[in-house]
Amino acid sequence: MAEAVQSCSNDELIAAFKEFSAESRDKISSALGTLQRPKACDLLKSLAEGLPRSRDLTSGAENDKVLEVAAALVDQDPESMLGPVAERCAEYPAIALEALYCAASKARLRKIEAAEGVHLTVLFAMYGETARIKPKSQESPHGEDFLRQKVKQVAWLFDGAPANFSWDIVAVDDGCPDQPSSTDVAKAIIEQEGWSNVRVIKLQDGIDKASPVANMGSTKDSRKGGSILYGLFEEATAGRGAKEHIIMYTDSDLSANCAMSGLLCANIVTDGHPISCGHRYGEPGALLIKDEGATKEPEATGGKPDKMIILFRHWVRGQVIPCVSMVKDTQCGFKAFRARGLPQILPDVANKQASFDVELLIRACSQLEKGSKGIGVVPIVFTEDFAASTMASSKQVGGKLEPGPAHLKMVTDIVDIRNTIVGSMAGAEALVTSDEALLAFLGGLELEHYKALISRLTEQDAALPAEQRDAMFDRAYTLGALRELAGTGAA
Repeated sequence: MAEAVQSCSNDELIAAFKEFSAESRDKISSALGTLQRPKACDLLKSLAEGLPRSRDLTSGAENDKVLEVAAALVDQDPESMLGPVAERCAEYPAIALEALYCAASKARLRKIEAAEGVHLTVLFAMYGETARIKPKSQESPHGEDFLRQKVKQVAWLFDGAPANFSWDIVAVDDGCPDQPSSTDVAKAIIEQEGWSNVRVIKLQDGIDKASPVANMGSTKDSRKGGSILYGLFEEATAGRGAKEHIIMYTDSDLSANCAMSGLLCANIVTDGHPISCGHRYGEPGALLIKDEGATKEPEATGGKPDKMIILFRHWVRGQVIPCVSMVKDTQCGFKAFRARGLPQILPDVANKQASFDVELLIRACSQLEKGSKGIGVVPIVFTEDFAASTMASSKQVGGKLEPGPAHLKMVTDIVDIRNTIVGSMAGAEALVTSDEALLAFLGGLELEHYKALISRLTEQDAALPAEQRDAMFDRAYTLGALRELAGTGAA
């Protein structure tokens, strides 16, 4: 057979290939791709040689290296490498992994077919970020220079894209108390750099002008959620002509590289998901970068200090709000939406706190067009950055995360969001549960009972065989068992 193939011309081989069925052609193409992948992986390993296992987000040199390595991979079919490399992520330095996902993102963006073009808006909230927005120094030991880096990442992604593809970045001040404020520092950087497509808006301005989305007494009523919702509304109503307008929101830090946002854009435009959610964990291919290097499932979730807090919260979401059960990582700051459907739903989002994502996703699901695929899930590389976090729920002591009021609130918020949805949205009953006993238990949990519940769930988890312990997001609980573990007694 090998001799026969060698004696054929290219035209003869192509003609023979076309005689196969579509299924057979796919199998042959897949097999040929598998033969090519080791070479591509070898290239990645050679590019990664000498790089550190972990990731320093404050290092400008490391941030530049990510894009340098990514540029060398873009034309090497990086998408086909994602699965094999993710499976062996421990073999690769964090910079190389991040670079691969950025390269795949750029490759996917290039393939998007949109006759009128695409415009991406990258949005993030700022609160107490005057240290991280500056370069690292003695005065700012956790400085990431994140605004300049985000601009560099998105500019790199769109370099070489079709002429009618464009982007901008919008930072939203969430009532930053610093002096000077995050807004003042950001505006100074924007003026210094001369950027025309980067700007800062303030949630307080939305409150002052009675924006239908900034319907709150003061910025103190927001905890990131208010500013993101206001920014989404302002950008979605600004219009980008006939272009496909996608708005992505992320975190202010560099934990998720904005050069990966092409993965979300393609998930929306090419794959047909009007809502696209990045996942740090819980999905094949999702990689979490820790101090010791990269981890995947089951280690990514299994090694987290708040493992059972996360798993219990996911179970609650799936029971109370089944329409978002596929989103295992609702709090990941890497989500994108088709802009055109947002103005109709954003004024009704009542939650302005840490759980705003859940209500936003539910309301977005209520507006899905007939035949739409709904929420798309995209695995990403995410670097944990607890050092300068402004979120209380991220605080650890000695590597341990004690269940506290912020974690309990994320559970009770799910019930509150469900009740708000039912009371304000037609057809909500089809998207949520009506199990009154479960809702009463979850909504009435007090802190001492919640702590007892998480503690006992953790003890039970530690006693499970490894196979069951690693079945992270497939856990199931009965209401009776939860009441007993929490010490709340019978109904």
